[in-house]
Amino acid sequence: MAADTFFWSFRTGKAPDLEGPEVDSVTITPNPTGGRKTVNIQARATDEHHGGGVPIRCVFFIDDSPDTNEMQLADGTYNSQVELYTFDLDVDTFEDSSYLLSFRSMDGSQNWGDEKIDTLDVSGDTTPPKLTIDVLNDTTRLYIGDTLSLEVTSDEPLRSLAVAFSQITEQDSFYSQLSVSIPDDSVFFRVDVHLSGFPAGRIDGVATGRDKGGNLGTTTFGFPLLSGDLLPPDKAFAAPNPASDDVGIYFTPGEGVQASLRVFTIDGHEVWNPDPVEEAQGGERSVFTADVSRWPVGLYIFVLQATNDQGQKAKVKKVFAVVR
Repeated sequence: MAADTFFWSFRTGKAPDLEGPEVDSVTITPNPTGGRKTVNIQARATDEHHGGGVPIRCVFFIDDSPDTNEMQLADGTYNSQVELYTFDLDVDTFEDSSYLLSFRSMDGSQNWGDEKIDTLDVSGDTTPPKLTIDVLNDTTRLYIGDTLSLEVTSDEPLRSLAVAFSQITEQDSFYSQLSVSIPDDSVFFRVDVHLSGFPAGRIDGVATGRDKGGNLGTTTFGFPLLSGDLLPPDKAFAAPNPASDDVGIYFTPGEGVQASLRVFTIDGHEVWNPDPVEEAQGGERSVFTADVSRWPVGLYIFVLQATNDQGQKAKVKKVFAVVR
């Protein structure tokens, strides 16, 4: 037999499971506790990428304490490579402080996974922060694309602060939220918001701050946002459309205007010419209303005209229907 000839034997099979499951997410509610005496802790343990076993235990430790907190299976059945565990922790005797919680899980082969660390903030504070907000701009001349400058003041340091803007109309809705950077122990915040992409019309705002005890405080504000167009076509409409009883012709001018309205049948006969709105505010919605319950069924055309103080004019023409 040649000296360079080799023989070997082997058999295939699955290698033993030597890896433990990981705890990939933890939820603590509420956190901070905000005066609550009990918090609910949920931990998700998964062995999907660590041997494919079933996580049969999940425990956690608080700070350097050797005491083991054994979590309970949420659905009561070990039947998946991913299991959710839960625990109700009594914090009534805890001092106001931050606590490190370290979580580990074990599979059926008794392999322990790596630690996952989370933080529990215990606070007996139950009083929400008091927020005030000042709009630094001249809100009578605020246009889409401008920068809105706000000053938010709190009566105590905040953990988080967000400012949200919204507008809801019959035709559409708008929502935008900005998270504000929080310097340590600050109670005064300057917020600049670029109004690009905002719709014209009334914008409602709310500032929401969470203090270090987890309590939420809010304050609201609002402002008219001008479009730069004297009479934006997308802000002029009839509602309801079709109408059977009452109909409103709504419009939001881009600036202060006098507005007039004429309504015609589809073949050109004028059926309604109400008194004008002498002072329609820019960025604010105005409306002409009429009882159309006795109008003949059919299509109608409204012609809305706006005139500003310099005599500039803008006109919008649209169709609505009357039905029974």
